[in-house]
Amino acid sequence: MVDFDIVGQLPAAMQAFDDKFETNLLLVKAGLPVAQSFLLSGTAKENVCVLADVEDACASRGMSFPMIVKPVRGRGSQGVTLVESLDALRDAATALINAATFGDMLMVEEFLGGDEMTVTVMPPASPRPDGSRASTHWALPPVYRFDQRGGVAPYNGDVPVTASSIAISPEQLHDPAIAAMIESCVSAAALVDARTTIRIDCRADRDGTFKLFDPNMKPNMTKPGRPGREDQDCLSAIAARAMGWSYVDLLLAMLSARWTFEPSDRV
Repeated sequence: MVDFDIVGQLPAAMQAFDDKFETNLLLVKAGLPVAQSFLLSGTAKENVCVLADVEDACASRGMSFPMIVKPVRGRGSQGVTLVESLDALRDAATALINAATFGDMLMVEEFLGGDEMTVTVMPPASPRPDGSRASTHWALPPVYRFDQRGGVAPYNGDVPVTASSIAISPEQLHDPAIAAMIESCVSAAALVDARTTIRIDCRADRDGTFKLFDPNMKPNMTKPGRPGREDQDCLSAIAARAMGWSYVDLLLAMLSARWTFEPSDRV
């Protein structure tokens, strides 16, 4: 068998953890703070609420408006909708189910009205800025997301993330709520066996506690450069620059954490 190195996730992990709901369940069982949610579809399925019963599903879980409805397997903010009433929830869910852009399985999720941040987590064996080699997962500085549209960060294909995102200051890293958020994201990365860089979106609830709501096993890694795309830095690159890395430094760090495929690895 020919040996080869990989920069990426295990295919089995990629498939499993692209399901936002199942991933969140895993994190909840591990005691991590995660936005409350339930599954919704147009037809009855096991452990899935049918659209006709959504009012009872919300009431039985103590969830109140506003809420978020979104595809279980989506891309960026596409299809993510803030709804203020039961009628709006039904309308948004019906439109997403009929379009089936990302399938007919949806999540109804509690709306977290506080600050939004995204945390890039690096894999074990990746180098830190001081040159030391990490033995566990570790995080780049969180990036603060602002200028949401309808309570949702705009899709980066419509609005560049550089127009609505900035890395937090070193002083803010000492905020207990932010430090706890970073620790939760690092723990989440270990739980999903992240073999390379991942990004986790988080938002604060009304009490100021940051909850995880969107682990991304395949975060966007674009950079500026081509004419007309001078503003296309990705969120992870913004985080890397905040600690003195260039975009190339980030890629080299990811490359240095490459891993060797073993027959025992699930594919």
